[in-house]
Amino acid sequence: LDLVRAAGFTVLASHGIGAVADHVPESMFDSDAGAYAELTALEAEISTEPAFRALAPQVHVFAQTAHSR
Repeated sequence: LDLVRAAGFTVLASHGIGAVADHVPESMFDSDAGAYAELTALEAEISTEPAFRALAPQVHVFAQTAHSR
């Protein structure tokens, strides 16, 4: 996020992707039909929390330049 800001952008939002999901074995989804939906909901809920975002292997950053305003 510091790099995005240093490049002259204003960060509007950032979301960590895979903070939990990347650590859950795919075999879990075979045995529990609702597990994928629950995991997706959990990921969405924690994706903006800084501690979980720091653990995520991917981060989506939404930013704009001063010219976009």
